[in-house]
Amino acid sequence: MTRARALAIPLRLAIPLRLASVAPLAALLACAGCSTRQASDYGVATSQTPVRGDGATQPAPLYDAWTTLYRSVEPASPLAYHASSSGAGFEALKHDQADFAASDTPVNEAEPPFAIEQVPMALVGVAVIYRLDGVSKPLELTPQMIAGMLQGDVKDWREFLPAGTDAAKSPKIHVVLRGEASGTTSIFTDYLSKVQPASGWRPGKTNLIAPAIGSSPEVVAGEAVVQRVQQTNGAIAFVSYAAARASKLQIAAIRNAEGSFVLPTLAAIGEASLGVTDLRASLLDRPGADTYPIASFTYAIARKVDDDPARGRAVARFLWWACHEGQRLAPALGFATLPAEIVVQVETKLRELRAGGEQAVRGM
Repeated sequence: MTRARALAIPLRLAIPLRLASVAPLAALLACAGCSTRQASDYGVATSQTPVRGDGATQPAPLYDAWTTLYRSVEPASPLAYHASSSGAGFEALKHDQADFAASDTPVNEAEPPFAIEQVPMALVGVAVIYRLDGVSKPLELTPQMIAGMLQGDVKDWREFLPAGTDAAKSPKIHVVLRGEASGTTSIFTDYLSKVQPASGWRPGKTNLIAPAIGSSPEVVAGEAVVQRVQQTNGAIAFVSYAAARASKLQIAAIRNAEGSFVLPTLAAIGEASLGVTDLRASLLDRPGADTYPIASFTYAIARKVDDDPARGRAVARFLWWACHEGQRLAPALGFATLPAEIVVQVETKLRELRAGGEQAVRGM
């Protein structure tokens, strides 16, 4: 099933989408000046306050691009984003060290000492990458195969190789895992705990993940995962789809809930949000023959009531812009855009934000 992913309101920034990687992004951002529209032009209150974001590393390329473009759209309220982790960003928000937090999973709304609103900013996917020299066709992996390799139950690539491949040249499986906590790992463990409940995978665990790792994995810092897979024949790992696409490594097709083997693409990741009415809903292993099974929203979390009116309006203004005009940058960076029906729900949530006793988003 396919769907046109139109946004809920007309887009006003004339921004070309002929991007295959982050490298050409400068050309895209240079075009921001072709529009003189500011956030105040589409009904959002203005202020003279910068916006500080902190949190997840997976959407960092998108926030970095937004930072550059938003400076030209609303120079009075520049955006600064610090990529730490989903948990660290939430802590920064709680301790007034950030104006909004970014998280790859929704948080417990009862935890902070103040009411929060959390809204999707884009859709992300988690991809299984590998290096197998001499194998050109993408591998088709079931959840059982993935769990078996990561747990060390399966140590050789032979049984996964396509027909006609010289099994004698099959390398040993070399698992590479990210050592520090991450939202990407949390999404992946949620997925395995859902599709492999009997194997002991624990949902939401953010670092070393297998219930009993017998594969002697190589544990590295997040940015080194792709590099180690590139360097090692027989290596396998999971990373964000954006990182996988940029790496040019081999990417596996994963069996979904309908039994189809699906490669991660922007369209397949976007299919996971079909029919979703709850913004906190899991997008993992959703129905649909064309749906990629390891997908999620990535969220922005803000104070629902901000006693600082300038800050509250500045945050609301940026979030409104990001879920409308800012969506133009997402596909080029490996993120699926929010579908129109989700944008409508996000608008409703943003209208509930209060700044200094008034609606933070006015006139919409």
